[in-house]
Amino acid sequence: MRLLLLCLTACAADAPPTPRPALAPSPPTEGSVPPAPIDLGEADGVVAADLDGDGQDEVIRILGSEALWLDQRADLGGRFQRGARGDIDGDGKEEALVATGMGRGDKDSPARLWAIAAGGATLLWEQRGPRNQVSDLTVVDGRVFLVAFTDERGVAAGFLDAGRWAAGPPVHMGMRQRPLGPGAVAVGRLYGEVPRSDGDLRILSSAGLRTLPSLRGVRALAVADLDGDGDQDLIVGDGWHAEYGAHGDARLRLFAGPDWEDGRTIAFLDGSYAISDIEVVGSGPSATLLVTGTHSLQLLARDALGWQSRKLADLGETANAVRVSTRSGPAVAISGQPARLLPLR
Repeated sequence: MRLLLLCLTACAADAPPTPRPALAPSPPTEGSVPPAPIDLGEADGVVAADLDGDGQDEVIRILGSEALWLDQRADLGGRFQRGARGDIDGDGKEEALVATGMGRGDKDSPARLWAIAAGGATLLWEQRGPRNQVSDLTVVDGRVFLVAFTDERGVAAGFLDAGRWAAGPPVHMGMRQRPLGPGAVAVGRLYGEVPRSDGDLRILSSAGLRTLPSLRGVRALAVADLDGDGDQDLIVGDGWHAEYGAHGDARLRLFAGPDWEDGRTIAFLDGSYAISDIEVVGSGPSATLLVTGTHSLQLLARDALGWQSRKLADLGETANAVRVSTRSGPAVAISGQPARLLPLR
């Protein structure tokens, strides 16, 4: 019995190691100084993509209606609204997707979607209506999923194939929408039908409408398999309030697939009144979340206790941020005056 007890004690398996995050700053060494941000020049918006397939990303800056990258520039005919990245033509190289339209100082430009490659910009889609705004944009398996207003309050979503937008029925203020699989879409509504009323989180599918718990309105959505089980999980930034400066909450919540019944809060962004974007880097247990708040940029990665949040930078309210792969390692590009490239090493 004593021998068996000794064997059980000596042979006990070690706890599994915490997966290394897909995007994470290198641990500091004694006496080291954090790398200084690199000035990229002015930018109202930034998008990153590996345009030439060499493993390093190019950063596209949008200033006014103009996009600037490598030795190229193009007039996109509107203000920056949303960005995304992906290989949408199957050539093994990513394109940067840039949605433009109405904005501050420009009420008349139509909503447009551009694909930016190493050699130039191509117009993929254009729409003119009462509200020329693309409110969400992503690439799923090489296909563009576009979310845009169809009137002053209605927002439709669908895949864009060969210039044709297969949009579903519009949803009142459903500004964030992401596909969850065949016949299902997650919808984050900023407001309800009654003016200034709270929005909500919904799943629209062939089975009908299902409302998930949320803290008022939803301003950010992302979909990814965060635990490696093959099911899509839903990451939500909620807490929007009509009086956002005084009462908004930047809450990050996770719903586990495949039924999205198991919801848990994984972060609050102190000092921000909303979460404006969530970028998932990697997949499975090593995935990290780059979370853009109205006043700070946070990086979330798993640790032994769940999710750990680390502040990367202070932000202006209109800034956006994207992850960038560079020759020196991972980095983050942040729009602003000036835009910054923040090395994570």
